[in-house]
Amino acid sequence: MGRTRTQLRQETARQLGLPFIEATSTASSVTTLTDADELGRFDDDQLIGAHVYLNDATFKTRVITDNVQSTGVITFRPSDDGGMDGTDAYEILPFAADAIHSAIDEALLSLYDNGILVRKFWLRGVTGSPIYNGFSEYWTSSS
Repeated sequence: MGRTRTQLRQETARQLGLPFIEATSTASSVTTLTDADELGRFDDDQLIGAHVYLNDATFKTRVITDNVQSTGVITFRPSDDGGMDGTDAYEILPFAADAIHSAIDEALLSLYDNGILVRKFWLRGVTGSPIYNGFSEYWTSSS
């Protein structure tokens, strides 16, 4: 069964055993995001240094600079350019999403280059996923 980039990113974060949250905010501003249910589980300042990933935003990854348990509010930087609408799907990741994606890409390419990940397995494992042929560069106009 193939995996999408989102599934690989989330599973990587889960396997690390570090804080990982996937939820929807109840409010947001240019520098804050509120979700009392999910973010209220973490002690004050426990999420500092983690990354907020907003799939629908122009600039997707931000670094958490503060979190308050009693209100479920996180503060992040850089500020949002106005793309957030108050209720946004978000992920809290231990590392920047781009870093996780780069590590996944490097691991797959290294396995493939060393002959461990053979073409048949490669195609089965990631076909339909943006990882394999993500920009359609291996396809011709007839395919």
